[in-house]
Amino acid sequence: MISINNLRVQRNGRDALKVASLEIKKGETLAVVGPNGAGKSTLLLALAHLIKSVDGGIAFHGKPLKDWDDIEYRRKIAFVFQDPLLMDMSVQDNIALGLKFRGVKKEDAIERVIKWSKAMGVDLFLNAEQANFQAVRRSASAWRGHSSSIPNCF
Repeated sequence: MISINNLRVQRNGRDALKVASLEIKKGETLAVVGPNGAGKSTLLLALAHLIKSVDGGIAFHGKPLKDWDDIEYRRKIAFVFQDPLLMDMSVQDNIALGLKFRGVKKEDAIERVIKWSKAMGVDLFLNAEQANFQAVRRSASAWRGHSSSIPNCF
């Protein structure tokens, strides 16, 4: 589904990332981990086609990224970031926002948000305002000692 071959990305005139070969098959999940400066963000930016490579390339479904329309390509991929970005609205509306951007009707988006939040066991947060949700999340994280104990799906 995604293949990387001899990828080299530079930032500020220096090599920031070199990947000889990487294959991500349909249905696989890739976790990108490593120390600061290892190139994690650069890899994700390259995969999102937000920065271009100097050498090598990335292909999606066998088609080089340079041949894809950026908007069409980005609609087919997803990234889950370590820290959530929430707008000044309810958690439910924050989740539905991505569906709105994709042209899903508001009623259909809310129905999907409710369905999937129940399936993930986080539906109790839906009506919370984002500021309150973040405060609850920080408090619970501090109490438990780490943020991974709170669902990081928003």
